[in-house]
Amino acid sequence: MPNILQYIALGNPLTYIIDICRRLMITGNTDSILGDLIAILIFNMSMYFLASIRFKKIIE
Repeated sequence: MPNILQYIALGNPLTYIIDICRRLMITGNTDSILGDLIAILIFNMSMYFLASIRFKKIIE
């Protein structure tokens, strides 16, 4: 994959979800998925924060 697409993929939460599924199916080990879960959590929290700001602007 070209370098620019690799950087774009790092911002896509689906990348981390697929990585978790792949690790669980291949190794069955849950110890190595913590980093991916943190990345998904950060993405979800930031999207929730941005959505709440946008929703406040719509209501006002």
